[in-house]
Amino acid sequence: MTSNYYTIAFVDDRLEEIEFFEFFLKDFPEFKVIWKESDALVALKRIEAEPVDVLIIDMKMPKLNGIQFFNALKEKPVVIVCTSYNEYIFQISPYDSGYIEKPGNRENFIAALKKAKDQCDKKNQEQRKYYSWIAVKTTKNNGNLKKIELKDVVFCEVNDKNIFFHMNDNTINHGLISMELLLEKLPQSNFIRVHKGFLINIYYVEEFSRKYIKLKGKRDHIPIGRAYVNNIKSLLQRY
Repeated sequence: MTSNYYTIAFVDDRLEEIEFFEFFLKDFPEFKVIWKESDALVALKRIEAEPVDVLIIDMKMPKLNGIQFFNALKEKPVVIVCTSYNEYIFQISPYDSGYIEKPGNRENFIAALKKAKDQCDKKNQEQRKYYSWIAVKTTKNNGNLKKIELKDVVFCEVNDKNIFFHMNDNTINHGLISMELLLEKLPQSNFIRVHKGFLINIYYVEEFSRKYIKLKGKRDHIPIGRAYVNNIKSLLQRY
C-alpha cells in the first residue's frame, strides 16, 4: 500500500466482463486500478515490474489459467477470484479474499474488497516488522557484521561488492555484499533500483524526472539509468 491508496490490477482474457467491478470501485477512493491485462503471459511480466496490493484474476484463460499464473508469482499479492467457473476456487483459498461469480454482485464484491483491505494491512504490518533491519559484513577476513536499520537508509551506492548505505543522519555505513544479494534482502515495497549503481528508499523521494531523483536531506541528485525508467514509472503510479 502507498500512503494514499491500495493498488489493484485486473487479469482477465475478457476485460469487458469486469467493467462492472471498476464501476463499483468508484465508491472506494482508497483503491486505485493501476493496470489491466487480457494476456496472462504479458501480465506475468508486468506484475514483476509493477507489483500491486490486490490482484483480481479470472481463472479460465488461454495460455495460463489463474492457478498457473498465481503459482508463477514470486511475490504473492492478495487475490480476489473473479470467474464464471467454480472448480478452481479452493486451490488458492489460503491467499484469496473472495470468490465472485460473473456477472458481478455488488455486495459480494464489496465484502471481498473489505477482506482484501484487511489482508493488505496485516501483510504490511508483518513486512514492516520482518524487514526492520539487515546485517552485512564489514570486512572480508572476519565475521564482523554491521546492523543496518532500513528505515534510516536513504539510498545505497554500489561499487562492485562494496555497498555504501547513505543514512538519514548523513552518515555512511560500508558493507560487503553483492547487488543481487542486497536486492534479495531488501523489501521491494520500500526499495527500488534506479541505476546500476544506486538503490533508493522510495519514502525519501522528494522530486524526480526521467533523468534524476532528488532525495530528502540530500543535495546530490541520483541518476536514473535508461534500463530502469520503467521502475520509475511504476513508482509514479504508486503515489
